[in-house]
Amino acid sequence: MRFRNVNFKAVVTTLGGSLVAMVAAAVLVGVYVPSEYVRWYIGTLAIFMGLFVIAESYGKIRPTGDSSLFSKWKCALLGGVIGFNKGGTGGGYGPLSVSGYMLLGLPAAVAIGTTTVAEGIVCLIGVMTYASTIGVALELAVPMTIGSAIADPISAWVNSTLRKKTQPRFHERLVGVAMTLLGLTAVLKLIGLF
Repeated sequence: MRFRNVNFKAVVTTLGGSLVAMVAAAVLVGVYVPSEYVRWYIGTLAIFMGLFVIAESYGKIRPTGDSSLFSKWKCALLGGVIGFNKGGTGGGYGPLSVSGYMLLGLPAAVAIGTTTVAEGIVCLIGVMTYASTIGVALELAVPMTIGSAIADPISAWVNSTLRKKTQPRFHERLVGVAMTLLGLTAVLKLIGLF
């Protein structure tokens, strides 16, 4: 927020869709879908969303920065998709949210900042829901929370610096490449090559 990389209108409307869909997905996927399928889904989704963002940054999908695409209902719909993904997989909120916001016309830095705020709220509610129903492995959650708390201010500064010192399309390409590499890493681990 200090670097002015958060669109609060997007946060609020995204949360509306995210929270409902997250709870529905947690029940549906937690009961009926094998975890290996979920891991494949996350990896391939990250690859495709990363490639989509890269193509968009080159103008192959639509011109970047088109703020006319941004609307409350599209943002709420995006929230439903990413919330369902989050509740069903436990992850993947960031790649979907960032790329979705960028496709709705938000600049890369604002898409990342807005995702960070929205995801933080969704994760808090998700953790409280899981803690009250299934349970949480604190031996994993505490170190990950500490690591995230250290990394978030650093990444906010890096994101703000990139926004100021690079062209918007280059910044979007960096985001797309990072998402694609995360997805490839996940898929390579599933195959046993990494």
